[in-house]
Amino acid sequence: MNTRLFKLILIIVMGLSVLILSIGMNAQDNEPILIGHLTYHTGPFADVGPWFDGVTEFTAAIINEDPPLGRELMVLNEDIGTIGEARAARKLVEFEGVQVLLNPAHGYGYYRDWILGYIAENDRPSMPSVHGGAIDRQIGGTAAEPLFRGSPMDSAQSVAAILQAQKSGAKTIMIIAADIECH
Repeated sequence: MNTRLFKLILIIVMGLSVLILSIGMNAQDNEPILIGHLTYHTGPFADVGPWFDGVTEFTAAIINEDPPLGRELMVLNEDIGTIGEARAARKLVEFEGVQVLLNPAHGYGYYRDWILGYIAENDRPSMPSVHGGAIDRQIGGTAAEPLFRGSPMDSAQSVAAILQAQKSGAKTIMIIAADIECH
């Protein structure tokens, strides 16, 4: 298995485990913990959606072998490629009632005010993200805004990639970026 993929899966497993333990016991003891997964099935990043879904389902399956609170995880994958991240997040939180909103990303700024108000009134959802590097570092990490990153900031990740390329003797590199509004 690719070391980078293994590390990503391990980070997700550990992050979800910690978040599950932090979720209050307000729900019925036998009901599953709902995880709303913001993912792509359409739009410019549709090719990565099935991969993200697979990693998420794999992680949930491992946790469900021995769920920490005796409650299994149920993942609801929601496409953000066509309807946008804000609308997908609102659907998962308000209509599906998820306790965990997985992977807020570059569109977080569009619904940040709404979700902060929702969290203040409802004490949910927790928001772990492997895409958190796209969000300003001053945002999140508090009880009032439970957005937690499972990956480094994009700038730190870029520096690490350059150092790795230099160490391996690379003579050229390719830089790929997406220009997306509302960071």
